[in-house]
Amino acid sequence: MTPELLTVLWIAAVGSSLLFIALGGLVGLMYLLTAPWPFRRQGRRQIRRGTHRPVIAAGSPSEAEERDRRRRAAAIAVALACSEAERVPERTDLLAADSPSDWRLIHRARRLGQSRIRRQSRS
Repeated sequence: MTPELLTVLWIAAVGSSLLFIALGGLVGLMYLLTAPWPFRRQGRRQIRRGTHRPVIAAGSPSEAEERDRRRRAAAIAVALACSEAERVPERTDLLAADSPSDWRLIHRARRLGQSRIRRQSRS
């Protein structure tokens, strides 16, 4: 083998090995970040010892404030749903799902026309 070919093969081998190492590291990192086992052990230990306390951030709302906030959000969602249900679209022909749109008809006609042309060219 020529020295140039050996150089090319050596570069290809090093490059492909680096590529596979990088891919393996990426997959390993993704597995490590998404694996639940590092987090389960700590929680179990704290629960067994009785030192587990829920984390409450500074300035977090109390339970009554949270309940009130959720009620308001539910009321807003219901009001929006009712207003959308009452609203009648101005043009109902735009929303007709029974008739295919023009672009579908055009493409369907093209496909059907192509099959005839192909049959004629094969004969």
